Amino acid sequence: LSILSMVCIVLDGAHFRGGIISWRPLNNTVQGTTAQIQIHQRYFWNRQWGSFSLPYCTEANVAAQTVIVIGSTMTCLANCSSSTYAALSTNMITTDCDSNPIIESWAGEHYDIETLPLTTSITIGFPSSAWFAALYIGSGGNWAICNRLNLAPRPDGYINSSPVTTTLPVVF
Repeated sequence: LSILSMVCIVLDGAHFRGGIISWRPLNNTVQGTTAQIQIHQRYFWNRQWGSFSLPYCTEANVAAQTVIVIGSTMTCLANCSSSTYAALSTNMITTDCDSNPIIESWAGEHYDIETLPLTTSITIGFPSSAWFAALYIGSGGNWAICNRLNLAPRPDGYINSSPVTTTLPVVF
């Protein structure tokens, strides 16, 4: 029974702490039928997630910009036929690591550039499971970080971009 208890602690899957997906055109003026779009992903994880190999992250990982291997993709979730969007890796470059026993987080971000038609009007996202365990409601459940990507030129002639926030998308 004690071995089973230890295995359950090690395999606790409530590892996701939050994230952000944002995007912007590299040039917001219309030039042709496509636009180069920079897509930014930022995610926060429990640094002791069972899929991470030992040793867990340290400040050395931040300095070395270690890749956080997630092994999943951000995909098109809706209206996909309007675009040539290709699934993007969710592997991150380490930007933060906190070994404080209260926080225990590992965070990273990733940038991609995709050339997409101006007819693109899709929902992109990264759905998974194992939402942060300490939540009163929804702990351990499914989650999805999504963003609507609509490249139709606005009435002022510029290409749209996603909203941006400076608030950290993380739950401790």
